[in-house]
Amino acid sequence: KQKAHDDKECADQLGSTKTPKAASSQYAFLLTGSHEDMAMDASIVMALGGTVLETRRAFDLSCTHVICKHLKRTEKVVCGMASGKWILTPAYLKQCLAKGTFVDEAPFEWGGATSSKRGSGTVDPRIWPPVAQYWRQEIATGRSHGAFHGKKFGLYGTDSMTPPADMCRRIIHAAGGTILDRPSDYVREERRWKSGDGECERMMM
Repeated sequence: KQKAHDDKECADQLGSTKTPKAASSQYAFLLTGSHEDMAMDASIVMALGGTVLETRRAFDLSCTHVICKHLKRTEKVVCGMASGKWILTPAYLKQCLAKGTFVDEAPFEWGGATSSKRGSGTVDPRIWPPVAQYWRQEIATGRSHGAFHGKKFGLYGTDSMTPPADMCRRIIHAAGGTILDRPSDYVREERRWKSGDGECERMMM
């Protein structure tokens, strides 16, 4: 009953919201959750002049924000963290709707000091929430170009990998890493790695 009441309240607010002028590229969202939740969140984003990226479960590097009620090891969340995107609770969009404009993200950021007060979602115990804020700040300030920047990866056994090879490629790419596509590249990079030539580092998945 409470959820139905909240949804009706959001719908009423949407009906009275005048579309503000907003740079869509500045507010490009990836949404997670149930179809119902994503539909409501998408309505809010579009009413405020933002963009919703339709990618099913895949990550899109052009996004600026990822909305997730539960912090899980999904592709969107992992890639979003590794590439320095805003990882926010759904309460952020509710506040934007109430104010009629996109508001400051910091109070709603997963891993931030006040995020636990802004939502009731669960956290996968294998995820350390402050990582989201850490990589966003590192990349935003230019101290880093991604969690895997400068790292080179070779993918073995791609037909039976878990997660799937395509997902692994998107994660590595989002984090700024490089994928070695040919076996000959593996051998050449391994020789450089063993000889200490330059700063090359080999990482295999």
